[in-house]
Amino acid sequence: MRFRTKDLRPFITQARLLKEVIDRMNDMIFMGAGNWIGMLSTILIIICFYFTLTFFQSLRSNNERLAKQSKLAAVTCLALGLLLPVLYGFYIYNQMMR
Repeated sequence: MRFRTKDLRPFITQARLLKEVIDRMNDMIFMGAGNWIGMLSTILIIICFYFTLTFFQSLRSNNERLAKQSKLAAVTCLALGLLLPVLYGFYIYNQMMR
């Protein structure tokens, strides 16, 4: 038994529509991760503020070891808090332009 393309057209269009729906769902999953990265970035910036205050307090008390550790932690948290959304944005941009 041989199929004619005219007979398969409804199935082909349904398969295309299903593929488009799945692609949209995958895009929505990526967008949901953006919310979590935004919250993580906010938490990292708050932690950076805490370590900055600890750094100033340890400078005042002449505790060099704690000052060095607090400064390193503050810079690391700030860098991660600012770079994570940028890197995620580049990733999403590349996924959308594929």
